[in-house]
Amino acid sequence: MWISRKEHNRLLAEVEADAKTTIENIRSEVADALRGAETLVAKREAEVAALLEKADRRVSEVEAALQTERRENRRAERHWASMFLRKEKTFPLPKTAEEKEEAKAEVEEKKNEPIPLTDVQLSMRDANRREAARHGISEEDADRDFAKYMTEMME
Repeated sequence: MWISRKEHNRLLAEVEADAKTTIENIRSEVADALRGAETLVAKREAEVAALLEKADRRVSEVEAALQTERRENRRAERHWASMFLRKEKTFPLPKTAEEKEEAKAEVEEKKNEPIPLTDVQLSMRDANRREAARHGISEEDADRDFAKYMTEMME
């Protein structure tokens, strides 16, 4: 089947017109989609900007709180250090080796010193010495026995 040139041109014009319409529709849809995307992007950018501003404010608040906490912490550290140093001043330093030796020597001297006796104890010692002399025991042995007896009695 053959078509005339005129018919061919008419059909070709219709196809071209339909193609132009389709292309314009597609361009319009793409432009609408672009405008929608740009609107959406602008909206998202505004949201992100608001979130960034909020985050910056929060960071500023947190930094201020951190500085306040650090100041309070430093104040507390100074207080505890001061209290520690005050306490250390009230307690003596640990004794040196020389001081320990001197303390041991003093204890030994006190052990060797006679215990101060009351009047009753003195009379008991004298009576003990007389009884020891009567039985032939020396005065030093009698005093030693008496001191042993007194320590037992005191315990």
